Order: sequence, then C-alpha cells, then structure tokens
Amino acid sequence: VIEEQVSPPPPISSIHVEGHESNWTYRSNIEVRNVFFGKSLEVRPTGWNHVYLKKYDAHYTYFQPTTCVHNIVVGSLWVDNYGDLIVKEHRTGVQLHVTLYKSGWMSDKKLYASVVGEVVDKKGKRMKAKIGGRWDSVLRCEIDGKTKTLWKANPRPPKDHSADFNMTQWAIGLNTPVPSSAISEIAPTDSRFRPDQRLLEQAMVDEATSEKLRLEAKQRKRRKEYEELNKAHAPRWFKKEFDPDIGEEDWKFTGEYWQCKQNRAWPGCLDIFSESPDDPTASLSRSAAK
Repeated sequence: VIEEQVSPPPPISSIHVEGHESNWTYRSNIEVRNVFFGKSLEVRPTGWNHVYLKKYDAHYTYFQPTTCVHNIVVGSLWVDNYGDLIVKEHRTGVQLHVTLYKSGWMSDKKLYASVVGEVVDKKGKRMKAKIGGRWDSVLRCEIDGKTKTLWKANPRPPKDHSADFNMTQWAIGLNTPVPSSAISEIAPTDSRFRPDQRLLEQAMVDEATSEKLRLEAKQRKRRKEYEELNKAHAPRWFKKEFDPDIGEEDWKFTGEYWQCKQNRAWPGCLDIFSESPDDPTASLSRSAAK
C-alpha cells in the first residue's frame, strides 16, 4: 500500500495498492468534504476509485458513498454509510448499480448497513445477476439463481489492541513498528515513523497532542518557505496522467518507490518528522525504538 498527499489544503490523497504478483491493482484519489449538522458529521469523499484485474484485462471505476458519524457531541457514537453508486467495467460497459440504505432512529433503523445492487449491460438491460447483504458483515451475489458469498467481515480484535479505538486487524497492521534493521527499506516519510500517531496508539493522548502540534507547525513553516520561493508542492510517488477510460486526468503511481526501496535510497523525500533539520533521523530512531 502506497499513499501520498498529492495536494496541499484542501488535501487530496492518492492511494496505490498491489495484490500478489500484481494480479490486481487498486488506486484512488480522494478529496474529503465535510458537512457538520450540529449533532452529526457527514463525510463526502470525491474522486475516482479504480480496480484492475490483470487476468481479465478489466478496469472498474466507482465513487465512494457518504459516511455519517452520529452523536459526535452527546450520546453513543455510531456510523452510517449510504448513497447510490455505479461500478462500471470499461471494457464491456457492464455496470453494477448499488444502493446503501440510509438508516435512522425510526422505522428505517432496520435498514442499517443494508446493501442491494443489480447488474445491467452496456445498453442498460438487466442481467441475471445481483448482490445483497450488509456492508458491516457480509455481501453475497446471485447469478442465474445461484448464491455465492463475495465477502465476509473478519472478527474485530479486542478494543485494547488499538487503544480502545476498535480498529480492524488490517487497520492496526498499518501502524506496525518498523524494525531497526529495515528502516533503510522504508521511505522516511512513512506514517509508521510519525511520532504522534505512535503515541496515540499507546494511549498517550497528551504527548500525542503535543507532537501533533509540533508537526503541524513544522508543516506551516515549510509551506511559508515554499510560498516565499514561489515553489509549488511536488508529489514524490504520483503524477497526473490522462486516463482514457474516465476521459480526464487522474493521479497515477509512478512505480519509482519500488526502485528506491531496492536501492535503500530515498532522494527527494522531505524531513517531516524530526525535531531538528540537522538530524533527520532523530524522530525515526525514537519511533522505531518505541
């Protein structure tokens, strides 16, 4: 998984994920727009999501649904995902029309996490295929009357495995400490080296807050220096290219990261974590030690 903030505020995050032997690839470019309603916060991601299946020469695209966090001021927090989305395969024109039902406190509460979808061909004609289930537990498909499980959620680890944040095992694994022997194989901008994130995972909230403020101040200082030099931010691992399937430019992974990893050399990577510009490895070594 490679992710980089390719644009300064408003931030746009580009993500590139490769499966075993590159049999499948996922990439996305997400800009999040938030709407606060007083008691809830609605998160509206914008940007393309792409899935490539090498074996079938297939390219799928879709936009993410809306996420809403309820009771952010008072009451028990709960999250809902809802909206309509279209998953399109660009080689054949086949589409999957999906609806994630919006839940509420009254009669529609029973619809919480419900997902339904139907497949249509390039002419819009319904095909004998559909999906259904719940986004929080299991999704199934039905093709020509035969049902198959597509996805099933893994049991969540105990809350104390992620400082009571109730993260999935996959999310926890994203912040696994890097062994000291492997530090040179990882870009120095990797989020696993981020000190405030490491402290927060250890439930050291006050220390994490102090580190977060320090990192943000350092970022503002760098931005000001760029403005004074009339220098634009340049992403390190992604570049914009025209995508003929969507008919517009989109951020794409350059692949250069793997070469840098092989060479154990990271030219062009900024020092974004250390306390002193003269010692770019200070925070990295401390974080790895923790």
